[in-house]
Amino acid sequence: MNNRDYAFDNIKLIAIILVVFGHMLEISILHTSNNTIYRIIYSFHMPLLIFITGFFAKFSKKRIVNFIILYLIFQVIYIFYINIIYSGKTNYQLTTPYWILWYLLCYIFYLFLIPLLDIFELNKKSIIKIVSAVVISLIMYFAFPFDSTQGYYLSVSRFVSFLPYFICGFYAKKILSLKEIKIEKKYNIIIKLSFLCLTICSIIIIILKKNITAQMLYGSYPYKGLYNPFIKLIIIFCAISWIGFFIFTIRFNKKIPFLTRIGGNTISIFLLHGFIVKGLDSTDCFWNNRINIFVILLISIGIVVLLGNILMEYFSKYILYGKIFTKKKNKEYSNEKSNNCTNL
Repeated sequence: MNNRDYAFDNIKLIAIILVVFGHMLEISILHTSNNTIYRIIYSFHMPLLIFITGFFAKFSKKRIVNFIILYLIFQVIYIFYINIIYSGKTNYQLTTPYWILWYLLCYIFYLFLIPLLDIFELNKKSIIKIVSAVVISLIMYFAFPFDSTQGYYLSVSRFVSFLPYFICGFYAKKILSLKEIKIEKKYNIIIKLSFLCLTICSIIIIILKKNITAQMLYGSYPYKGLYNPFIKLIIIFCAISWIGFFIFTIRFNKKIPFLTRIGGNTISIFLLHGFIVKGLDSTDCFWNNRINIFVILLISIGIVVLLGNILMEYFSKYILYGKIFTKKKNKEYSNEKSNNCTNL
């Protein structure tokens, strides 16, 4: 019996298209730090994916080793690739993840936290643990970084900035697995409408508050000379509103032919699309006045389809999800894949 939750695959499909779309906008003539569409995308797409990552996260030494190896390999390959296409001299180093690879490093660090966060029954002690973990993560979120000593080094800033979403996702899955929660239809409607309204409010906020630039939404810049705790409060409000909107309001737990399957391969799309984006960026003639936002969106969808096909599914299953360390065979598109992957 296949009890895979297709809702998360459908959500990840939307999110990964937005990830690619955002990166394509970055290299287009349309890109500015105040581009409204770009800022709306960055106000929620990574918090959403980190929440889903936490929802499916499980501690595994094998997986940690696999992702460390994966990070090291992709770090070297990306720097080598960038030096070729840009004729540059980017130094080979392992402590500052190149561009999108910050996610791999953060995910490794998050996995190390799971033994400290894990709960095995829902009682007073575990509730105190859950509340404490969430509060501590929020304190860290608002307290750091005060200066530029963190930045991109070891992805410390992003680790702290996205930690609350990971912890909330992790405990959401734990609570659901330990206690069956049923919501009456009328309350379910109220929750959906509430998150819809909150999401609309978050969009209006991003549109009106031009002082919230894209850099503030990256999670890797210091307070000094950029923003303050109040703006961080606005940022986390927008992210939570969108997460609730996707999880409750537009949740669709049905398998959509072809598309849902692509949503299950987001980690391979995430890691590999950077080569295409940077390749296009190195071809300056590609970006001209005829390139509009709809063309960029179509190209982004094309990249997602290209990198999310069935061949990439096997690549992600056996290389990215740690199957290279075991001879155990799994059924195609199995439930285990859903449980064992990062669910980026």
